[in-house]
Amino acid sequence: MRIVSIGIMVLALMFGTARAEDAHQHGHEHQHGAAASAAPAAGMTETGQVLKSSEFFRAAKAYQLAEEMPQTLDALYCYCKCKESPTLQHKTLLTCYTSDHAAKCGICMHEAEMAADLTKQGKSIPEIRAAVDAFYKAKEKEKK
Repeated sequence: MRIVSIGIMVLALMFGTARAEDAHQHGHEHQHGAAASAAPAAGMTETGQVLKSSEFFRAAKAYQLAEEMPQTLDALYCYCKCKESPTLQHKTLLTCYTSDHAAKCGICMHEAEMAADLTKQGKSIPEIRAAVDAFYKAKEKEKK
């Protein structure tokens, strides 16, 4: 249990560093999921928004779900399309959780959360796959 806790803390730190670097590289633009923070006090140098602690909790929880249900995530296509990426070439959604990729991707985390909810409802892996596929195919149609 202690190893898992340490792993979650390390993941949270990695996620925070990546998000901070991303904000720096993009001129302190508004980050997805970051809540608006109060205006900085007069004389302060930093003008970027402080990330919400819930962002780290969500990533840690998603990685915990991947540990608990690897067979389910391994049966799912990842709709962030990392499989098609020439640099990532992920095999399945589970592959996203073998690095810090999922910690930075709302789609990867959402799919794991959705799979967990459907598992709690007693759905089988083929039923979960069908539901996830239907959800994201509907999203793709909305974009068109």
